[in-house]
Amino acid sequence: VAPYLKKGSLLVDVTSVKELPSEIMEEHVPEGVEVLPTHPMFGPRIRSLEGQVIVLTPQTKGYWYPKVVEFLKTEQARILETSPELHDRMMSIVQGLTHFAYISIASTIEKMQVDVKESRKFASPIYSLMLDMIARIVAQNPYLCYSIQTQNRYIHEVHETFLETFTNLKSMIDEENQDDFVKAMSSAAKHLNDLEASLGR
Repeated sequence: VAPYLKKGSLLVDVTSVKELPSEIMEEHVPEGVEVLPTHPMFGPRIRSLEGQVIVLTPQTKGYWYPKVVEFLKTEQARILETSPELHDRMMSIVQGLTHFAYISIASTIEKMQVDVKESRKFASPIYSLMLDMIARIVAQNPYLCYSIQTQNRYIHEVHETFLETFTNLKSMIDEENQDDFVKAMSSAAKHLNDLEASLGR
């Protein structure tokens, strides 16, 4: 639709990747059309913008930008303004790594032919939470999940690091290397930082 927009109009996207869509929109809009790449960090089931994060990655701020921001503030959304590059780097972790790991766990449970209902009888609070989070991911559109994994240029590095880390941790278990495993887990916990707040949530 970009080439057909009239001067003074606004073009907005709501994609999970920002670098390439931003470039394409800017390239194809006529002179005088404002582009605002956005990423609402929630799905269509959310009925209110209150408290929801919306990422904005404007290359320029024209006539429409303050109006959009004012509308989002009125709706009590949480606005995060950043660059397309930083957005995609963060999404390679926030969505890329998370979806990849959870889909991998779901596929493992399937391959092991685990009776999930039966397993819930034995569930710890962590297992119950994890199953619910996995269900939220795998219930999404698989084509969307695939595109998130393939269209963000930073995700390849994330996948490689994840696999390398998994292999290293597995080797510690295989070799009964308790010291290194404890060090790795403790270091990861320290890096996450605010553990007490996480436990509370």
